[in-house]
Amino acid sequence: MTETCDFLIGGGSSGCIVAKRLAERTRGRIILLEAGKPDEGDPAATDLNRLDEQTADYDWGFRAATLRGRPAELGYARARLLGGCANHNDV
Repeated sequence: MTETCDFLIGGGSSGCIVAKRLAERTRGRIILLEAGKPDEGDPAATDLNRLDEQTADYDWGFRAATLRGRPAELGYARARLLGGCANHNDV
């Protein structure tokens, strides 16, 4: 698939805002690009209480560092879907 556009924007929180503002002010073709799959209708992606259930489809799988010399043990949720981490706040 080959697409041509005037603006290619990352689909995180600020990218979505920039794309909306561009769409209101220009006739240019805008593409929002984000990793991951759509979250429509999937409770694991839309329910903040189920954040720990998210797979690599929706989360980058980062681990937060704990104490020096200790393995990382804490999950660090970073959304991998359109809207980025702000998607966790729209529930």
